[in-house]
Amino acid sequence: MHISARIEHGEAVISVEDSGAGVAEAVRDRVFEPYVTTKEHGTGLGLAITMKIIVEHGGTLSVDASPEFGGARFTITLPLTTPAR
Repeated sequence: MHISARIEHGEAVISVEDSGAGVAEAVRDRVFEPYVTTKEHGTGLGLAITMKIIVEHGGTLSVDASPEFGGARFTITLPLTTPAR
């Protein structure tokens, strides 16, 4: 697993990458929806809850393939300032 962080365009950008099987392209668009899982014994709630928390803090969460490690790369962006409400 590899974790990196940087500041870009006024946001903190955090990437978490691994060398596992990755997230199939066919399911990437739905992986943050509640009850969507690729695991036999998963509930499909973890990424949905994570997405909700990040969005409520003005950020984004995305997934794609990790070009360097071969698995999945999850990228979180969070504003460095408090979003206006």
